[in-house]
Amino acid sequence: MSPWIRRTRTLVLVAAALGLTTVGLSAWDLELAERARLLLGTEDSFAAAIVQDGRLVPVRNGEIRLRAAGFAIVIVTPEPAGLLVNASASPDLYRGIRAGRPLVEILDEPDMFMGMAEYYFNEERSLYVSDVYPHYLFFSSADEHRYDFVHIAPGAVIGYRTVEQLVDIDSDATRYPVAGWPGPLYLSFVSSYFDQGRRVELQRAAALLRFDG
Repeated sequence: MSPWIRRTRTLVLVAAALGLTTVGLSAWDLELAERARLLLGTEDSFAAAIVQDGRLVPVRNGEIRLRAAGFAIVIVTPEPAGLLVNASASPDLYRGIRAGRPLVEILDEPDMFMGMAEYYFNEERSLYVSDVYPHYLFFSSADEHRYDFVHIAPGAVIGYRTVEQLVDIDSDATRYPVAGWPGPLYLSFVSSYFDQGRRVELQRAAALLRFDG
């Protein structure tokens, strides 16, 4: 067992005792947690990955192929924080993010690109699909976060969010199991803050998910 895993095992048990995590240690594979933690560079605001069948694939502005089945989004931040995550059936935002275009050029209504209201703890095991609205995935405490659970590690907060259904909120809020989604899914990740009413971006990333039947 590596020194990092020994430290993490101790830290997670202590964190659980302090109410810093929402589930027990058994819910997270420590080897997988270590690989997720190592995705976070020293200058990064976040790192993102997709997990399915124990395989962790970093989000690096490319295509990720998955089985047509449930998966998870993993977000790693250096401290408790949040970021915007948009899932869309349209490639427009994804292409703009990859091209480095400002949000004000990509979106017709960039001021609407704010986090949607939703339950804590990912109770629905879902991802909302919209051309306009993103999720705001964050961790601030054991009582306030939007993940299944959060793993506290040295220098990293790792949020794990299961996706079992996709909800098309731009039409009639139809709920699809992942296996029933009718096409690819475009994910865009944006870390930003507002300074005197102006959005300041820190980092962005994107991924195209293709589901193999």
